[in-house]
Amino acid sequence: IYLRFLQDDLPNLLRHVDNYLLRRMWFQQDGALAHKSRAAIQYLNNRFPNRWIDMGSRVQEWPPRSLDLTPLDFYFWGYIRDIVYSQKPITVENMKNRIRQACRNINVGVLEKVRDDFHHRLELCIQVNGQVFEH
Repeated sequence: IYLRFLQDDLPNLLRHVDNYLLRRMWFQQDGALAHKSRAAIQYLNNRFPNRWIDMGSRVQEWPPRSLDLTPLDFYFWGYIRDIVYSQKPITVENMKNRIRQACRNINVGVLEKVRDDFHHRLELCIQVNGQVFEH
């Protein structure tokens, strides 16, 4: 499934990104087992040569639980959790609907704040030469 995402969905998600940026773009993933398959690694080596990051990567190791630099961790999952569990979900379908609604409610202004905060976190990381920092 993950390889199918890399081969089919990721190119579709990146279709509007300028070629200049695509050739310089880095790909980051976590240490999920699906990310370690030979096929996924081969795809990343071909699509993002020397420009992909994960736990144990030969190119650039990404330490586990690096929350300060992962927008999904420092914003998205907490936001979704707070919305979904504001009231106890009644059924699985009810939970799925809440997740969908929470995602639909994310607006451009919120994403701009996340982007700005991410940029600030990157600057802090550079200041401490990639070492651990508190945000």
